[in-house]
Amino acid sequence: MDSTSQLGENMDTVTLRQHVLINQVAAATGSEHDIAKHLLQATDWRLEAALSLFFQDRTVPIPCKLFCPDVS
Repeated sequence: MDSTSQLGENMDTVTLRQHVLINQVAAATGSEHDIAKHLLQATDWRLEAALSLFFQDRTVPIPCKLFCPDVS
């Protein structure tokens, strides 16, 4: 099933504004639409708060092999 049809099935109960917000969060985070919807619901549909929630405490891991040549 492609993401467009999956999105249509999951978006039946949201408004157009909410649909746009879900797409924005999904695009900005690279997450699935259902995760984006959950983030927005948890933050009362506030875009910046949802993005902050997603990115809080996230760091880009540095592969150990770059700094630990003995580790395979």
